[in-house]
Amino acid sequence: MPEIVLENVTKRWGKFYAVDNLNLVIEDNAFVTLLGPSGCGKTTTLRMIAGLETPTSGKITIGGITVFDSEKGINISANKRHVGFLFQNYALWPNMTVYQNICFGLKNIKEDMATVDYDVKNADTLIKILSKPEEVVQVINECMDKSGVLDTNKALIKLIDLYDISIYTAKELLSYKLQEGSNREEKVNGEEIANIEGKINIEGKNNIEGKNNLERKINLERKTNLERKTNIEGKNNIEGKANIEGKVYIEEKANDIEGKNHIEEKAQVICQKLKLVIENSKKKHKEAGCELNENYEITKNGQVVKTVRKMTKEEIDLAVRRVSRIVKIGMFMDRYPSELSGGQQQRVAIARTLAPEPAVLFMDEPLSNLDAKLRLEMRSELQRLHIETGSTFVYVTHDQLEAMTLATKICLIDNGVLNQYDRPLDVYNKPSNLFVADFVGNPAINFMEAKGEQIADGNFELNVLENMKATFMPREKIDMALWIKQQKMEEESKHQSELAKQKDKKNVEKGNKDSRFQYRIAKVDESEALGEEKQITYNDFVIGIRPEFIKISENGSLTGEIYSAMPTGMETTVKIRIGNFLFTGVVFGGVLYEIGQKVKLDFDGKGILLFSRKNGKIIAQGTLKIIK
Repeated sequence: MPEIVLENVTKRWGKFYAVDNLNLVIEDNAFVTLLGPSGCGKTTTLRMIAGLETPTSGKITIGGITVFDSEKGINISANKRHVGFLFQNYALWPNMTVYQNICFGLKNIKEDMATVDYDVKNADTLIKILSKPEEVVQVINECMDKSGVLDTNKALIKLIDLYDISIYTAKELLSYKLQEGSNREEKVNGEEIANIEGKINIEGKNNIEGKNNLERKINLERKTNLERKTNIEGKNNIEGKANIEGKVYIEEKANDIEGKNHIEEKAQVICQKLKLVIENSKKKHKEAGCELNENYEITKNGQVVKTVRKMTKEEIDLAVRRVSRIVKIGMFMDRYPSELSGGQQQRVAIARTLAPEPAVLFMDEPLSNLDAKLRLEMRSELQRLHIETGSTFVYVTHDQLEAMTLATKICLIDNGVLNQYDRPLDVYNKPSNLFVADFVGNPAINFMEAKGEQIADGNFELNVLENMKATFMPREKIDMALWIKQQKMEEESKHQSELAKQKDKKNVEKGNKDSRFQYRIAKVDESEALGEEKQITYNDFVIGIRPEFIKISENGSLTGEIYSAMPTGMETTVKIRIGNFLFTGVVFGGVLYEIGQKVKLDFDGKGILLFSRKNGKIIAQGTLKIIK
């Protein structure tokens, strides 16, 4: 699977920048989610990589091949990028069956492909299958009802899934009639005549107990006298699987089969014929100066013979059956979309996208139309699908829970700008800024403002919650003075870059200006008038506390009051009031709290976050201790 590289990719309409100077590397076999609020540019990014949208500037590379370069004028069309696209709308043809929907796109593929001798390939496959004919017999027997009638469709699906073959090969295998009693065609006239394959007349009396279906299986008990070509003395007890005492000669098209091992012998006869097919085909290729390689491709002078052609029916069916096994819809091939549930329709859409074996699979909020329970099941299926196919997945969603559970990496975008590109747990535990911290996590993170400075031992002495003293202790040593210096250098560099852009006549000023993220401090009374904000410095901080770090205990250093409690069985989400401030916590287990109940609590955990209020960036992770 290919690596995808985006270099300085920008997309704008007039002065509106949907994507602003995006640099991104998506590794082979990655599952990357493009996450962000509505209108942030994630779908535009997806469409630009897929070739459905043309970037304003930049460069896009897929698998080492440049598919877009604004400077060189390269823009390869979407149908030549070997990518698959799964839309929010399933877009299934209502007048087509599941099979027809999946193979629809395959019929339109016309490209340079190897020539495969499917006669030899199928013959070789059948020989391998017939080396163990008892397995085939077992499958056929499992697909018979109580009266002995074979469910052909069920048998075909089982054979296709068991041996990874096409429906044409499965039909040929079924036509051999390897099941017991298949050589006896069912015509019983009263108690006297049974015609076996039109060649054996059975005379005498047949005592048949119960309901006998003579299409597949004839149960003969007591004595049966076979005249004309078969003369048997003694008893013949035929119950599904023939147990014949004596000698029965049944004339067949290819060979006479003797004794109780007639299925094995019949399989051997068929294999001999198939071997002749292989020998004749190889002989013809040799006369034409060609050979077959291990993949049954025709080669000449050691090179695979390729031609620009469409896929054969055999190739199309193999592709359809392959993806139907992956998404588990093999039993629905003859149904129409209206006869399927939402989840089944989604599986069909996924199978249709996977059928051409795209190099990359793009998905634009494919689960948003499903209910909550089905969405959870499909997340699991997509995760399994990613492992089984080994493909590179790029997935657009605004649901941070989907992003966290599915992705190997999350690309978090806001206002067209990349905010963080990291593994899900790293995004959650160490967000790059206030926006990321607020967007990821359910229940949402708690914020509270602080003011203070770093002291000699590396800790921070802070004032929090209006009149409380607190100490923040970073997990890793940090020099705040050096950090501030680096931030000022980055700000100066960004300023110079903006000045350079303004001097460029081709530059278009960004209309949707980037602004500092407005985090929310949860309060009981939010009607307080907002006065003129004082100048913010690097001594102003924001502390982020995840709900799981709020610990209720008898020895807590803070006193709070239960503002609301929402038990779900496994856990209880509580809102605790401290003065005019509200904090959301999660208590695991079936704990019940009453509204207004007084509780003691601490901010307990090594993952409490310290942000700069001036630029919103993270400074450190650590622990927070409230001083009484």
